[in-house]
Amino acid sequence: MYVGLSAWDKKVRGLITDDGQGFDPAHTPTSVGLVGMRERVELLGGSLSVESSPGQGTRISFVLPLCRLFWLKTTPSSAPACACYWSPPNTP
Repeated sequence: MYVGLSAWDKKVRGLITDDGQGFDPAHTPTSVGLVGMRERVELLGGSLSVESSPGQGTRISFVLPLCRLFWLKTTPSSAPACACYWSPPNTP
């Protein structure tokens, strides 16, 4: 398994690969996992790619605009939410 994260050109790039059993993305039931990942990445203005085939492992990559992330908590029992915005360099 490999997990990598890098940032340049005002973007954050991530890559996750494994050599597991893989799957056929065209015939995968809509699951909360992959659908949820794609929705979250797209909500932050990014893109997600999933490459896999049976017996060949899986490669998931994403690109997000570099932004400031703030974790917000509305109540003590709620899960944190993420808000994102871009501000030019050298601004508070």
